[in-house]
Amino acid sequence: MRTSKMKNLYLLLLFNLVVIIGFSQPENYNKAAEEFNKLMYLKNDSLIVHCENKIIEYAPKSEFALYVFAWKYFDDENDSMAFKLASDLTKDYPSFAAGHYALGSFENNINGNYEKAIGHFNKAVEIDPKFSFAYRNTGIALFNLEKYPEADIQFQKSMDLYTEDTICLQFYGMNLYMLGDYEKANGILSTIRDEDVLIPDFYYYYGYSLESMELYADALIAFSKGIMMDPEDPEMLFGHGWMNYQLGNDKDALYDFSVSTVLDSAFTDGYFGAGMVYSQMGKYKEALNEFNILLSIDSLYPDGNFYRGAVLYELKYFEYALDDFNKAICLDPEDSYGYYYRCLTNMADGEIMEDDLNDFQTAIDKGNADPEIYLSIATIALDFVPGLSEKAISKALEIDSEYADAIYFKGKHIEKDPDKACEFFKKAEMLGNRDAGKAFKKNCKSNL
Repeated sequence: MRTSKMKNLYLLLLFNLVVIIGFSQPENYNKAAEEFNKLMYLKNDSLIVHCENKIIEYAPKSEFALYVFAWKYFDDENDSMAFKLASDLTKDYPSFAAGHYALGSFENNINGNYEKAIGHFNKAVEIDPKFSFAYRNTGIALFNLEKYPEADIQFQKSMDLYTEDTICLQFYGMNLYMLGDYEKANGILSTIRDEDVLIPDFYYYYGYSLESMELYADALIAFSKGIMMDPEDPEMLFGHGWMNYQLGNDKDALYDFSVSTVLDSAFTDGYFGAGMVYSQMGKYKEALNEFNILLSIDSLYPDGNFYRGAVLYELKYFEYALDDFNKAICLDPEDSYGYYYRCLTNMADGEIMEDDLNDFQTAIDKGNADPEIYLSIATIALDFVPGLSEKAISKALEIDSEYADAIYFKGKHIEKDPDKACEFFKKAEMLGNRDAGKAFKKNCKSNL
């Protein structure tokens, strides 16, 4: 692997070689433009100035010179002149691939006109099929359009042609995250050096890729770096706060969420995060206030009604809690938790009705809750509907076959097969359930 200094020297020599061998020949201009692109992304002003001087010396009125100065105007935030030069290039030199690339890049970066940008990039690679940056920027435009599978193809084409494009790697990793390949995304994003990071969003995706691997402390650092690049991004602050929440840093998390809503009073995630922290702290009235604000802004916020219902349940406002759980089920009828908590709320008056237990059955059928929920159902239903209890404990063990408490429960309630019960007790004891160890000593002959 070349060092950064060696890479600079390599690209400078390569650029000079392009100039010396045939700068006067237009067929070399596309190659020169690609090498100039590589120099630009090294963020080395002295190299860029050197190249500009070479252009003035060898071909001041060439299409390549116009290309370089279009980017210079772009860097100086003179968007109108950048667009004019790029547009002139595509009209006056239609076979100059870099001109189409520049115009597409400006459409992408300045106007956010991604579809139009893709058209220009396609023209560039039609002229020069080895124009790696055109494939990369097509991928970026597709990423912005949320067309992640198509973007993936373009990023891979780009990397096949130029493996050291760190910008492509950044977006490739971010795109992998959106495709749900969190482990691979993390593997790519972790290779990027801080000095090569182009946009704060990199740390956003990197942070969440680390969270997916439960590396919360590392994710917190990633979001911290993102905040340093953009301290007024509510979503970055939320990510930082969420990692603090995961780490149990309640006060720090509340601070992050508070700042995010100060920056944007309609930023619903901030209120949600604060509500979750207060709930974790057992401060249910404060949590209720946050969830109320959240739902006043967005009554359809995912999980908003459910978690407010859970807080209302803890505060024993069962009627209001029931309203929220009913709405949560309407919004997400596939979520087991809504049915489970609606059943608990209906049972709060001390009576257990058949319809209540139907909600437990539905929660089991949906099957997407934590195993602790199904152990709870098994425990509650045991005296009323033993068959339902058995289904619930089976679901818990289907989700986690080494869930010691569920294994112990199953052993306790096998009445017709004491030897089988002893097997469950022994396994649960080995997995750390002390009560199972006591039951094994008391009931199992093999221990005598």
